[in-house]
Amino acid sequence: MVGVVVVALFAAFIDGYAYVYRLFNHIPFNQALKANQVPVFLGRELFLHKGLDLQGGTEIVLQIDPTSLPSGTTLSVAQASTAQIMEKRVNNIGVSEAQVTSQGDSRVVVDLPGVDFNRARDLVGKTAKLTFVTWVKAAPAKDGKIHLKESQVDVKSAPPTELVDQPDGKSVPGTCGGNDCVPDGYAPQLTGIDGSMITNAQSSFDTTTGQPDVSIDLSDTGASLMGVKTTPLAAAQQGTPENQLAIFLDNTLINNANVQGVLNQGTFQITGGTVGSNATYRNDLAATLAAGRLPGHIDIVQANSVGATLGFDSVRKSLIAGGLGLAVVVLFMVLYYRLPGLVASLALAIYALITLAIFKLFPVTMSLPGLAGFVLSVGMAVDANVLIFERLREELRNGRALAAAAEAAQRRAFPAIRDSNISTLITCAVLFGYDRILTFLPPFTLAKGFALTLGIGVIVSFFSAVIVTQLILQIVIRIHSTRTPFLYAVERIQ
Repeated sequence: MVGVVVVALFAAFIDGYAYVYRLFNHIPFNQALKANQVPVFLGRELFLHKGLDLQGGTEIVLQIDPTSLPSGTTLSVAQASTAQIMEKRVNNIGVSEAQVTSQGDSRVVVDLPGVDFNRARDLVGKTAKLTFVTWVKAAPAKDGKIHLKESQVDVKSAPPTELVDQPDGKSVPGTCGGNDCVPDGYAPQLTGIDGSMITNAQSSFDTTTGQPDVSIDLSDTGASLMGVKTTPLAAAQQGTPENQLAIFLDNTLINNANVQGVLNQGTFQITGGTVGSNATYRNDLAATLAAGRLPGHIDIVQANSVGATLGFDSVRKSLIAGGLGLAVVVLFMVLYYRLPGLVASLALAIYALITLAIFKLFPVTMSLPGLAGFVLSVGMAVDANVLIFERLREELRNGRALAAAAEAAQRRAFPAIRDSNISTLITCAVLFGYDRILTFLPPFTLAKGFALTLGIGVIVSFFSAVIVTQLILQIVIRIHSTRTPFLYAVERIQ
């Protein structure tokens, strides 16, 4: 019994932690939390995550360019790899329950709950082709453009393949990211180091200066090559183009750093510019690099900013309706089963506390199908108690003593409760793994949220009905004043 109380108290703490966070940070309860105001406990964000249909977000449809795929890579393999990498990207930045699904034979659909349109487009629209370059002097040709020779730059993969001559006679690239730009009169030259050599990337802070950066780890091959390429850069005059190592991401210059010393340790940091000033950009860049490069070029063929299907008023009414429904169930249980019904209602409250705590701890994103699964699991929790209490009445009418009747009721009802829960869990497993089990059928991702919440609810309801209800009932029946037939809706008790 002590274990049940501890679990219930811990669940209640997790459920109410958001209110404790508001109280200690002097945030009004009726005021929405800002993006940087997240209730975190022991490294976990403790709040109920809402799905795309409850809070809105962004839906993006990506098209894979089959002509950009490496030799030997089929479109189906590229599609599966793209979906997997997109899942890593959104998981790395903490977007909960983002839905990444395949569509047709060359498209991938990404649903990002709570992510604004521009950030979503920047996050999933990158191929993540990372290229490290040095600078070489160049001048426009007679046609006014700088044409990069194959001996100097691989024209098939280098960013960009030509520089445009501006009216003032200075040469700048077609794209320029953040505060970094190509130095005047210089063209990029490939070093041979690219994103395929990255083993890890994460947003961090410099241990010496405390400035934010993106820390990148290279493979042994990348580390060795980086040491060779940065040796002449470190020897050049500081601040000159000959001293700089630039990083392009999908043909956009994201960093042009002065090399202070030879980089031969396999780890380096991207600092300054947008990386240092924009935390969201920094986190998204680290997530994109860590997830890896896509197998081919992708295009955004459709991007929609999705409003919440259910507005605040609809959610409020749904919660009121759910509360009324639960009150009716509790009233029925108490009126029909009396004292056992009251015990079941207490166990049902503990069930709700534990389930909600699990939703916040893992976390589970609540969507319309997820809410339906949770509501259905509440009904199954009540159903298990009904089986036990009907058996209890039957045992009491057959002349058994109260304690023995309670034990026999639970023992005889257990097989039916166990089998019904197992069959439901099997159904949940099939629904959750639908696209992996039945690969020949189109994906049906809405079932995943339903299956997940129903499965969690069934497991907790089994614990609630078989253990919590029985423990509370065993304590109650030991109290002499509760041993009256009326409290158990029977004619007499032995």
